[in-house]
Amino acid sequence: MRSPASSRRPPTVWSRWPPTSTTRRTPPRASCWWAWRRLAAPTGADKTSAVFWLRDDHPGALLDLLQEFAIRGVNLMRIESRPTGQGLGQYCFSVDCEGHLSDRRVGETLMGLRRRCLNVRFLGSYPRADEQPPSVARGATDDAFTEAVDWLNRALDGRA
Repeated sequence: MRSPASSRRPPTVWSRWPPTSTTRRTPPRASCWWAWRRLAAPTGADKTSAVFWLRDDHPGALLDLLQEFAIRGVNLMRIESRPTGQGLGQYCFSVDCEGHLSDRRVGETLMGLRRRCLNVRFLGSYPRADEQPPSVARGATDDAFTEAVDWLNRALDGRA
């Protein structure tokens, strides 16, 4: 007769990170990762989650990427680093930021990361649990981005 300890399965640890290999077991509700990928309608009090991978390790690499958020006035609510397992100095970063992907400042931030990073994985934009709208800095509103685009178009046409 087996002891109760030997008949138990080994403990399974679940995390918000998707599995990185086929040898790991996936959580029973792994489909929630696909549900997150459907874009929820903006509520005005949203949060966006993404993971980005550094292209290379050099002094100031993370600062270069964080400036994409700073120059557009996007507030980071959470940032976590994880080694990729590809070698020393190879990291990915998981972030939550204020705003919805459809907000110009958030969309342009992710486009900037996409240009500069090895990879960017958009996890979703969804309503914040605390329902607090973000405090958007002067010059970082959607109207300010639209005005800047209009100015650029006038400059290109020789009217600025």
